[in-house]
Amino acid sequence: MSSNLETTKKILVLDNSPTLLALYKAELEDLGESVCAFRNGAEALRVAAQTPPKLIIVSAELEDTNCLDFIELCRQKKQCQDLPIIVLSSSDSLEFRDLCFQLGVADFIPRKASQEYLLNHIQQVLDRIDKPALETSNAFQGINVLVAEDSAPIRALYRVLLAEMGATAQLCADGQEALDYLHQNPDTIDLVITDLEMPRVTGQELLKRIRNSPRFSSIPIIVVTRFEALETAVDLLRGGATDYIHKPFRPEELQARITTHLYNSRLLKEQQQLSKQLRELNDSLEQRVYERTAELNDANKEMILKLALVCDFKDEDTGNHINRVRLYCEELARAAGIPEDELEHFGYSSMLHDVGKVGIPDSILKKPGPLDEAEWAIMRTHTTKGSELLGDREFFKVAREIAQHHHERVDGKGYPDGLEGDAIPLSARIAAVVDVFDALTSKRCYKEAWTIDQALDELNRMSEGHLDAQLVEKMCALQRGGQLDYIKERYP
Repeated sequence: MSSNLETTKKILVLDNSPTLLALYKAELEDLGESVCAFRNGAEALRVAAQTPPKLIIVSAELEDTNCLDFIELCRQKKQCQDLPIIVLSSSDSLEFRDLCFQLGVADFIPRKASQEYLLNHIQQVLDRIDKPALETSNAFQGINVLVAEDSAPIRALYRVLLAEMGATAQLCADGQEALDYLHQNPDTIDLVITDLEMPRVTGQELLKRIRNSPRFSSIPIIVVTRFEALETAVDLLRGGATDYIHKPFRPEELQARITTHLYNSRLLKEQQQLSKQLRELNDSLEQRVYERTAELNDANKEMILKLALVCDFKDEDTGNHINRVRLYCEELARAAGIPEDELEHFGYSSMLHDVGKVGIPDSILKKPGPLDEAEWAIMRTHTTKGSELLGDREFFKVAREIAQHHHERVDGKGYPDGLEGDAIPLSARIAAVVDVFDALTSKRCYKEAWTIDQALDELNRMSEGHLDAQLVEKMCALQRGGQLDYIKERYP
């Protein structure tokens, strides 16, 4: 048996039985591995420190020591701290197995296990060693896992297992150290693994403090515990643990759970990022829609003003009439319960109530005296002409209603359609009250301006069949309350 481990030797096997050593060596060589066998732990440790192997398989019983002492000595040597170790034991003691895993062994195999079981578990460890990382390694490059574990060998095991996955382990000896690291590096941790029993700050307290901070609420946390009671698991999950695993754990089981939670965490982060991008896109679209709507509204207002100016040009007596009507309609519409954000549109739409007059001959429109019956028939067509002129665009819906129906009467005797009561659109009923009030209080080529009191009396008289009585009442209240005074002052 060679006392030196050549560079081709990759697996150290330690057992006090020459027969078993020969058997293990033959089986492993059949797997294509190079093997160096030892019965003496001290000799194996010296060789391993000189040329670290990729795997150590050690029996619980050695010629000069026991496997626990050998593993502890191995972990004390810098070159051997991270070496994966498999323990072969004829003992059924759970306490002994737990001690082995606490020292960071990669696997624990009962000596009475079948040859197939033995080789399968050795192969699983070899697969993890031979691959530079798991299939997920590329996906987990740049992933940081915070580990809180008071056992140095188990911390070393975590470092190896996480490195195999392509992740980086931030190792802490207790919960307080982990909390300090987390607060100093708040945006760098993707997963937390914590032991339950630790000095200073326990795993349960660490779990509580992390979950009490909204900043860390989405970090997955795996709690490792030696307690198997259902109550413990329930308490941990209720306390915010994402998962828990019992000691001693199998490395591949831990890696599988880590993989699951890292993928879930990544999906959550991607979803949160996507939601943020969608919110930003939605805000941008809303802003663009708002700006475009504002542009369209400005363009439509400009069109309204130009059409209204055409009316002014055709009928000089109504020079300020359309502006007074706009503001009167806004005030009366507000009093009638029209939403505040619709008032301006309501007012601008009312400016086109007489837009159809552009189709009325000047001989009728500017006649200094009363119109005869034939002329009145032509004049009445300005309602339908105005509605037709405004077309079917949604923006002009209110303006069409006003232009078409502002000469209807609540008793059904108006024109052009003879609508009655609430069948007349509210916009047209408001415009009718305002139009009459402004016409009465304004000087025209065929009449002098009435006083405010005379005009209000006339509105009340007309509310008995011509105008909407409730709107007349509101209009009178606005005028008597002084809320309309500014309009006449601005547009005399």
